[in-house]
Amino acid sequence: MRMRWRLAVLGAVLAVAAAALVPVWLGASAPPPPASQSTELPPQLEGVQWDQCMIENLVPEAVSGFFVDRDSGRVTVHVQGSDGRFWTDDDVVANPEVRSFAVKLAECLGRYPMGSETGPPQLDLAERAIYYDYLAGVLVPCLDRHGVATSVPVRPSVRYLDLTTWYVQALRVADVDLDQAIRTWRECPIVPSYLEGS
Repeated sequence: MRMRWRLAVLGAVLAVAAAALVPVWLGASAPPPPASQSTELPPQLEGVQWDQCMIENLVPEAVSGFFVDRDSGRVTVHVQGSDGRFWTDDDVVANPEVRSFAVKLAECLGRYPMGSETGPPQLDLAERAIYYDYLAGVLVPCLDRHGVATSVPVRPSVRYLDLTTWYVQALRVADVDLDQAIRTWRECPIVPSYLEGS
């Protein structure tokens, strides 16, 4: 009787341990975020996300490269070893440092579902003249309030400025974390509502 009880407990412990390792064996990937998480990552902020995730997860010496696959909302990190070959799941599992890196990077990159792609605002010359007043009087002060200090571009340069690149670069230089970058992007819209759809 006592032996059966010990075997039952051992079996339960092994089942829990195996269940904990299953995500690691499936290619160091992170499941899609829960459906209740409504915050999407604007695709324009993907570079900000990479900056933060790479700072949080230093690449181990055993890794010479890697690529990330975002398949069906799932993020998978594929690791390349110093010998130039891509590691199998067994290789990753066998190296705790590399496994930790791959799993943490996948979790970081999978923290937010990717939003739909939108192009940069297309404004004609007249709209850009109107836009400058918004940029100088509303957007730059809003960015400043969110800890993203930037200067107002000179009026003539706004005619040729890639507004999305300028905005994202301001976020990257300010070194804000991803949550703050998303909040800033939503609360300080790059284009005012009266010019949306332009």
